Amino acid sequence: MIPLALAAGAVLASAETAQHFGPVASVVLVYVLGGGLMLLVVLAAALAAVHNRRRERVAEAAYDPGAPLEPGPMMLHGAVEYARDAEHAVRVEVDQLGVENESSGSWSTSWTEAERRMKVAPFYLRLASDRRIRVEPTADVYLVDAMDGAIRVDLTRRTRFAELTPGEQIFAYGRLERSLDPERVGGPYRGESVGLVLLPPRRGRMLLSSHPLGHKFAKRASVHRWSALLLLLVTVAFQLVWLPYHLRRWAGETVQAEITALRHYTTKDDEGDTHHHYQVKVRMPDGAPFADETRHAQFRRLRRGQRVWVRVAPGPRSWATLGLHATVGYAALGALLMMLFFTLIPYALVLRSLRSWYEGAEVSDSESGRLRESFQRRQQEAAAGDSLSENGS
Repeated sequence: MIPLALAAGAVLASAETAQHFGPVASVVLVYVLGGGLMLLVVLAAALAAVHNRRRERVAEAAYDPGAPLEPGPMMLHGAVEYARDAEHAVRVEVDQLGVENESSGSWSTSWTEAERRMKVAPFYLRLASDRRIRVEPTADVYLVDAMDGAIRVDLTRRTRFAELTPGEQIFAYGRLERSLDPERVGGPYRGESVGLVLLPPRRGRMLLSSHPLGHKFAKRASVHRWSALLLLLVTVAFQLVWLPYHLRRWAGETVQAEITALRHYTTKDDEGDTHHHYQVKVRMPDGAPFADETRHAQFRRLRRGQRVWVRVAPGPRSWATLGLHATVGYAALGALLMMLFFTLIPYALVLRSLRSWYEGAEVSDSESGRLRESFQRRQQEAAAGDSLSENGS
């Protein structure tokens, strides 16, 4: 709110605290970025913790063979059975390129992902209750399985793969619905070919895993929960640092003060650089003295006896600043950048470290030796396998 004296046409000298942002930029830094943005991240982390905690409970419930099968989100546990005439259920193939590296006379090979393919087909899960549930995955399914298969194509190329095999015990998460099951035992009525089918969830992707998922979801829930708490504490601490600004902004008032002295002086920092200071000393309406620094361009236009605006706040007089509006210093930008750097970046890195190949992380490996050595070794292993197969037959 503009003071009455200004509205009446009072002309005051222009002076604002040095090294301060303008009023709009101050609001953006402190409230939009330092408050709103951080709280959105806190909320996202908290919701992710709740989501993973819920998935943990669903995963644990899949162990219960007596759990009712009802339409809706569901985690199933059972043995894989191929559909009629199918050659696979879910198979992921990752083509890799090999590059040799030499260090201090020692050779190693790095394999990096070049291309990825997903092959999916409907299959069935044989539950502990002996019930058979059809599963219809899509190409974006998450397959949580060890990528332990490898086919050496040539000297510099190989294909690693992970796949579901008949009899393999897996967990399957998706949306259970009544739908057409072509392998359901038929009868005189069309409805008898309709059964429970596991489809991708309405939001997110179907998840198929050969490993228990409860621990995985619990770990992720813990990471998100503690990250949300830490981010919230850091955000509160950041806001408390700028308490004087909050008070000037929301509980302060703007008063007129008379300039009593103007002082220009210099200081040197630890590196020997010279810094100029332009100090303005004023007498407040209650007669108390107050001093603040302003910019050089404004300092040159000021004279003793002139009147300037001072924004005061409840609390120590040192929390006051020159100017008509509440502003915050340049240090707020540095503090904001440090907060973002030391909280959001580590949070993102931790989440990235939890990602596996089936969540989009690149499949990369390294092994000792040169490419030709591993290629010849693989050829020898393949030849020995063929020999054993011939002898066995």
